[in-house]
Amino acid sequence: MAKERGILLRVETGKTSPVLADENQIQQIVMNLLINALEASVSGSEITLKTHMTETGAEIVVEDSGCGMDSRQIASVTQPFYTTKTTGTGLGLAVSLRLAELNHAILDFDSKPGKGTRVSLRFNEKYNVDKDDRDEQSIGQEATAADY
Repeated sequence: MAKERGILLRVETGKTSPVLADENQIQQIVMNLLINALEASVSGSEITLKTHMTETGAEIVVEDSGCGMDSRQIASVTQPFYTTKTTGTGLGLAVSLRLAELNHAILDFDSKPGKGTRVSLRFNEKYNVDKDDRDEQSIGQEATAADY
């Protein structure tokens, strides 16, 4: 989709720690964020997907140089059925927010009109999986939020 639109997708993977989270739900959040970034971007622009550790835990960031949002829009983007698009349901970010909460994560938006948007999915470090814990679990079968 990015290539078809002439948008460069840059992936930067930094050192992170595995987290206890539902893999499918995290994938859904990232897909929603990438789709929104693609729809807000124009041909020739760039979207960055990066992972890294912060002082408080692992973080996934999706950043674009698209149309951006003002403070009113930022306050509304996670409300069900809110959309600025001519198509779509306005449920993607509302669902993403709920999935983040179920996985003990925070979804944070930083945006400026005409400058783009940066969305961070931050995991609380108390849900990081230590090396000793990984030896006891199958990393491909992380515990779901319902297990907490």
